[in-house]
Amino acid sequence: MIDAILVFLTAWAVSGPALVLFCMFGIWAEYIEARGFAVFWALVATISSYFYFNVSILDIGFYALGYLVVGVIWSFYRYKRFIVAKVESLREMNTNLNRLGDYHPSKMLDTITAWIIIWPFSLIENLCGDIINGIETLVKRVFKGVYNRIY
Repeated sequence: MIDAILVFLTAWAVSGPALVLFCMFGIWAEYIEARGFAVFWALVATISSYFYFNVSILDIGFYALGYLVVGVIWSFYRYKRFIVAKVESLREMNTNLNRLGDYHPSKMLDTITAWIIIWPFSLIENLCGDIINGIETLVKRVFKGVYNRIY
């Protein structure tokens, strides 16, 4: 009985829906800033896709090199966005900008490394986050009067 369940779970883990689900878990983990889980789901999705797409090891090597190059470029952009947001946040709170030292790259190696490894998840999360932030801003600034009248 347990053998049948394991065979079923293994077969399901290398299916298209499972691959999509693993990627969604990775995006969600990046959204809640659980970078360790995001890396875990990225690895699970990679292993699943290896078996699902039946790709050769040589092709995986070429894809991995390209993946890392894009990831490094993404990490530069992501770090810049992160620092700009932190500066804006500190200014809004009227806090001394000396606290930016906490976000020096040498103190954020784990986060930057995660951004390189899980750049597709981070990219999707940032795009969705921008859309959500845009809608929140629209509600706060444009539709605020309508909601107050309804209230």
